Amino acid sequence: PALGCTFPWSPAHPKHSAPPEASCQLCPLKVTLSQPGLSRQIINRLLGIPAWKNAPAGALGLALGHAPAREAAPVGGRAAAPVPGLQVLQEPLASPGKNPAGRAAGKPGWGWVYDYFVQSTSEAVSRRTSLPFVPARTSCSRTQGENPALEIPDPDTSSVPQEGRENPPEPPSPGWKGITPQLPLPGEVPSPSQVLQPSQVHLGNCSEVLHVAKARQLRALRDAALQVMSTHLLQVLRSPAIYNHLNAGERELLPALRSRGRPRLVVADVPPAQPGHRRGRLCYYDEEADCWCQLCQLPAEVSGRGCAVCSMFNYLFVAPGWEGAGRARSPSRRVLCYDPLGDSWSDICPLRQARPHCQLLALDGHLYAIGGECLATVERYDPRRDLWAFAAALPRDTFAVAHAAAACHGDIFVTGGTLRSLLLRYDARGDSWATSPAVGDQEGTAALVSAHGFLYRFQLRRGVGGSEVAVSRCSGSARLWYGCGSHPLPEPAGLCCAALGGLIHCLGRGFHLRFLADPGAPRFGAKELRPFPEPHGSLLPAVLVLPEGGTEPPRP
Repeated sequence: PALGCTFPWSPAHPKHSAPPEASCQLCPLKVTLSQPGLSRQIINRLLGIPAWKNAPAGALGLALGHAPAREAAPVGGRAAAPVPGLQVLQEPLASPGKNPAGRAAGKPGWGWVYDYFVQSTSEAVSRRTSLPFVPARTSCSRTQGENPALEIPDPDTSSVPQEGRENPPEPPSPGWKGITPQLPLPGEVPSPSQVLQPSQVHLGNCSEVLHVAKARQLRALRDAALQVMSTHLLQVLRSPAIYNHLNAGERELLPALRSRGRPRLVVADVPPAQPGHRRGRLCYYDEEADCWCQLCQLPAEVSGRGCAVCSMFNYLFVAPGWEGAGRARSPSRRVLCYDPLGDSWSDICPLRQARPHCQLLALDGHLYAIGGECLATVERYDPRRDLWAFAAALPRDTFAVAHAAAACHGDIFVTGGTLRSLLLRYDARGDSWATSPAVGDQEGTAALVSAHGFLYRFQLRRGVGGSEVAVSRCSGSARLWYGCGSHPLPEPAGLCCAALGGLIHCLGRGFHLRFLADPGAPRFGAKELRPFPEPHGSLLPAVLVLPEGGTEPPRP
């Protein structure tokens, strides 16, 4: 129905024995105003134009209703339809104790009336977009978060609809901007009922759904939108239209949601670069069953020595180091990314320089590619820009081919290789390298791992009685390494390590050890675990949170 409700009141009489009433001319709707007075500035804002800036001050009345039908020429072959009009009544104030001429007791006086009409054209008018019908004797008062005089919702509070319960349509009120049409307008955020169910939220609409869910306080819908964003975190980071609309808490929550679950040790078995070689494989270790399960096959480009792996945001990043085969084999700038939640591989921005045998690690949401074959440069990857940029190069003209690196206490530490006993520390905030006071022996470093605020250095030693792996540790501010354990090895072999919480897994051909990184008494575990089954080539460990199920035993 058309709205023809009139709201008269006088600011000269702020106290009335009974609040004024407004009656609709076309329907039984009645509105009671509890706050007298409407300033000229508010009327100007409602109209958007200074319609009566030179008119004398007076009592103001506001009416909103359908204008009478007007004869209008067709526009572009389309007939103009009656549209809502806005009427403003302004009457002069009478001085106290005086009654202006022409005003009868108990009747409204004279004044000025302004009619404003907006003409629109359309092919047809849908009844679904009309305002809802208000039955007789239905209260139109709003109890939460609104100004009862102006009927404008308070932006700090909002009414929360009960889920699973159909609420009756509420009558519209003049000036209220919270009316949600049943059909979405172009460019308008749909209502929660139009977003469908949480299971139907996807990357294309997750930002709009999150906005609506927070405005309507729909927790299930909000959680579904955040879960979709965390599942596609890299795409969200690269999309300003989504990421820039998240607050600080939501930005910190997305990586946490993606990494929620039980972390597991994953190992990339990289085959040698030979013609007709078998594809590499990515497997994980099941601690309960003491067995290895296969996740997927590695891309064909991941082969030969010189690969580097690292996990960040529960993605596995792999720098193959080389590409091609035979005489056509050359250094590669490619970096691959594995998503365990979607079980898919993709490419990210390539390195600025090809880096076989580099050290790849993560720190504060960035990837670092350190050194490489005959390289002392360092590159840093920004996932939001999907771009690699040069950072401060390694000092002393060193190149990290046989080096080991780890992140600890917000810094990066590099040792081994041509550094021998030196320990370099990289300050990411100042983008600078410095020599740490820690000094070790001249033995080569096989792996450098961080756990519980300590750096653990694993070294392979060969003697008359056989080989062993020796462990020493220090903190970033300590001056000396000190030994904290050793374990004999069955035969001389390579060694790779990864920290899984307070446990450090040590892997090689034919052995699998577990080192307890206890701050008070670090030591090797007494039980030897099942070794990796029939490795094809180099073993590169990392840590990922995997979805449950969908795995199979590794194939030979």
